Amino acid sequence: MKRVLFVITNFGSGGTNRSLQNLLNKMDTSLYSVDVFVLAHQGPFSNELRNCTVLPKERYIDALIARLEKRKGLEKLGSIVVKFVAKITRYMYQDFLFKMISRKITNKKHYDAVIAYSEGVPTRFVYYMKHHNKIAWIHCDYASYRENSTSANEANIYETFHSIVCVSEYTKGSFLKFYPDISDKVYSAYNIIDDQMIKKQSQYQSECNVSFDKKKFNIISIGRIDPIKQLSAIPALARELIDAGSEICWYIIGPVGTKDEFNLLKENLNRYDVQDSVKLLGEIINPYCFLINANLLVNTSLSEANPYVINEAKILHIPVVCTNFGSAKELLDYGVNGYYEPLDKLSKRIQYLIDNPDNYRALQEELATFTYDNDIILSKIYFLLNKY
Repeated sequence: MKRVLFVITNFGSGGTNRSLQNLLNKMDTSLYSVDVFVLAHQGPFSNELRNCTVLPKERYIDALIARLEKRKGLEKLGSIVVKFVAKITRYMYQDFLFKMISRKITNKKHYDAVIAYSEGVPTRFVYYMKHHNKIAWIHCDYASYRENSTSANEANIYETFHSIVCVSEYTKGSFLKFYPDISDKVYSAYNIIDDQMIKKQSQYQSECNVSFDKKKFNIISIGRIDPIKQLSAIPALARELIDAGSEICWYIIGPVGTKDEFNLLKENLNRYDVQDSVKLLGEIINPYCFLINANLLVNTSLSEANPYVINEAKILHIPVVCTNFGSAKELLDYGVNGYYEPLDKLSKRIQYLIDNPDNYRALQEELATFTYDNDIILSKIYFLLNKY
C-alpha cells in the first residue's frame, strides 16, 4: 500500500477542501493510505475529511497561519506574538518553522507522494521537504493569484516539484504563461466530485433553515465573501431585477473572506434597498440542501480556475448563470446547460430566463441527463501518485 501526504491551509469550507473531501471519498483505500497535515486547525471542515488520518497540530505553525479574527484569549495572543516575530525577521522565522516541521513529518514516516494541495502557503511549506515525488496543486487562476498576492516569482519553488496539477486547461495555460520552462511537468485534472454524496446531502432538508417561497424565483450564490468573488455586486443586480418586475429572493452562502468586501456587501444591501430580497446565510457545511431548492445558481466571480459549485449545481440539475471568467467555457455549453455573461449583463440574462420559461425548462431538461465522470480524473491522479 502506498502512503500519501496532503498539506492544506486550514479546515475552511471553500472549494479546495471540498475538492479534497471528494477525492478522499473516491480514492481506493486498499491501494492508498492518506495522511493530511493541516497548517491551521480552524474552520468547520475538521470532521468532514474521511478515509484519512489528520496529523497532530503543530502549535507554532498553527499560531503563525491562523486567522486572528477566528482566535480568542491566549490562542489569539500567541498568534499575534508568532506573527509579529515572523514579520520583524522578514519571514525568516516562518521559513525556519516550515523547514523544521516539514522535514520532521517526512522523517517520521515514509510517503510515496507529498502533495501541496493549494497554491500559496501549503506549496511553500512542502517546498522545504526533501522528497522524490512532490506534487503541487493549483486551484486558482494563477495570473489573478499573482496579481492579488504579495508573492514574487515562484519559479525557484515550483522547480523543486516533480508534478504540478492545474484544475482546468485554462488554469494550466494561466500558470504556464509565468513558467513555460517547466511545461513538461504541468498537468490538468478537473476536481473529483462525489456526486452521490451531493445528491444524498441535498435531501437533508432538516438542515435547511430557510422556507423557500415557491412563488418567487429563488437564486443562490455560494462563495467566500472577498473581492475576487464580487458578491458585493449582487444587491445592484437584485435591484435591476426587482425594478424590471421580477419577484426574486437571492441567497448568499459563504464565509467572510475580507472585512472590507463584507462591509461593502452590507452597505450595498442598504444602498439598493434589497434587504428583504437578498439574504446572507453565512458559512454552511451542507449547501446542497439549499441549492436543491433554487431555481438558479449565479456565480459573480471576476476570476475562477474551476469553480466547484457550478458542477455541483449541474449534478443537482440546477441551471447556472455565471460571469465570463476564463474557465467558464470548459464548464458550460452556452445556451445549452447554462450561460456566461459579463457582470453588467447578468441581470438581463437572469431576467430573460424568468420571462422565458420554455428556455429555462430546456436548460433543466439538458441538465437532467448530466453525469460527472470521475474515472478519467482519478486515473490521472493515480498516475502522478505512482510516478516515482
